[in-house]
Amino acid sequence: TAGLSAASNGQRFETRKFPTPEIYPAGEPWQLTILPLDVDHKTFGFVAFNAPNPELCAAIVHNLGAALRTSQLYQDALEGRRMAEEANHLKSRFLSMVSHELRTPLSLIVGLSEIVLREQQDDTHPPHAKLRDMEQINTSAQHLARLIGDVLDLASSEAGQLHILREPIDLSDVLRMAAKIGEELAREKGLAWNAQFPPLGPWVMGDRTRLRQVTLNLISNAVKFTPAGQVRLTVSVTDQNVVVAVSDTGIGISAGEQNTIFDEFYRSQNAVQSGYGGLGLGLAISKQLVEQHGGSIEAHSPGDLGNGSTFSFCLPVIPAMGLSMDLPSTPAATANTVLILAEADKSASELSGYLESRGFDTYVCHVDEDSEWLSKIIHTPPSAIVLDEHLAVREGWAIMGLLKRQKSTEDIPLIAYSLDYERDQGQILELNYLHKPLKPDQLTRELERFALPQDKPQTVLVVDDDPGILAMHSRLIEASGRQAVTARNGREALAVVEQQTPDLILLDLMMPEMDGFEVLDELQARETTRDIPVIILTARILSEADLERCQRGVATILGKGLFSAEETLRHVEAALTRQPT
Repeated sequence: TAGLSAASNGQRFETRKFPTPEIYPAGEPWQLTILPLDVDHKTFGFVAFNAPNPELCAAIVHNLGAALRTSQLYQDALEGRRMAEEANHLKSRFLSMVSHELRTPLSLIVGLSEIVLREQQDDTHPPHAKLRDMEQINTSAQHLARLIGDVLDLASSEAGQLHILREPIDLSDVLRMAAKIGEELAREKGLAWNAQFPPLGPWVMGDRTRLRQVTLNLISNAVKFTPAGQVRLTVSVTDQNVVVAVSDTGIGISAGEQNTIFDEFYRSQNAVQSGYGGLGLGLAISKQLVEQHGGSIEAHSPGDLGNGSTFSFCLPVIPAMGLSMDLPSTPAATANTVLILAEADKSASELSGYLESRGFDTYVCHVDEDSEWLSKIIHTPPSAIVLDEHLAVREGWAIMGLLKRQKSTEDIPLIAYSLDYERDQGQILELNYLHKPLKPDQLTRELERFALPQDKPQTVLVVDDDPGILAMHSRLIEASGRQAVTARNGREALAVVEQQTPDLILLDLMMPEMDGFEVLDELQARETTRDIPVIILTARILSEADLERCQRGVATILGKGLFSAEETLRHVEAALTRQPT
């Protein structure tokens, strides 16, 4: 058959051109054994043998067909993996961009409503209806912010960037905070609330913030899907595990949906039929968080509409008596305590000695030898954290994200440095970024952290392409007693900087014409602008590539470029004390 292949002596031929006169001259007798080469019951070609043994030829053809099938399966698997990775990448990118578009108007709703509420607190006779309306707007905006936070968490999880902090925690502390909110939610809806859990313990190894997020999600779902009746929070403990359960008398879940209910974007039929909204993300994220803690989560319901449901998650417990051995020993934090994070093969003695000579209390933690270094930060928050350049590249932004999730550590400065005594040069970098929607007290706190010079009017350049965001941030800055200068894109920002040097730049990353990354590059390239501190403001998930670009730019902008080794030490000290160098 034309188009099929045949082979002799390891060569391939079109069937219609075989045999060729070069191999078998015309006029001479010859003999071949030709067998079909089948792959998956389809004839792939033919194999020609000079050997007269048909059994041996058949065995060879069979093995050849099996090898070709294995090769094809391998290629199919590679292609399937490539397509899956591409789909995951597109999904994460889509979620990130959608979150960015949602957070921009949300920033205005949250920020402006909080400004109005703050102003009305000073009004001795505020209009009751207006105050109630603003509270409703703010509450709805906060709810929307939580929904968008779920989308961001999902995208972070897809990208493998959903980090948790593992530390020994008393689960009753987490449940107590969640129960307080649950009681308020139930009361507002007219539901009965019942919470039963031990006053102390059990102890688990986990992330306090993330476990509270899981518990609150189960409670808020129970309240949401319960038109009348009650919601209960209970805890059962064994030697090995603790089970936290949230039960309700709500609409329930059908038997066939009690596993799929944890899938991303899945909404139960009872919820849809009853007219409840939602994205179907909360339970999917809760499942991922619980599994990252080494636990499991499940749903139980009789299945009939209106018979309620119970959601529970199970975590391994740790013995309370062993906590003192598990916790790292750290010196008591003082106003000048500096934690230096380094790798075991990297010496931090020069920096430690220099800072101690300048009045700082320092202690060094080698992250590759101490598995509880993050717990050390949470249990005894230092005044500042300094880490070497190599560690900052790998872990810097992850550490920053973890610090910002904890109330006790969200204001700790995180400073990276590099020292090269052979070349007599060094560099410093302060890692910092803020997520939209930005609350007024957040921005005020960040401005105060920079301790801008008091001997002249403090000027902050605000760069954002959204006019509403630009006006709101300017209003917040001016309310704090500082002067705000605005720019609607990167080109305008650079033009403003050429006319007057601001004390600080609040920079949005996502802008048309010239984005924040390009602004950072331009500021880095100009010697006169390398001293300007920059706070990055972002409404989207930053990818590893994004963070790398930020790090390259901010390293020079906030780090003030390259210095001698001695100058680098002085600049680290200056960054810690927030004094001009």
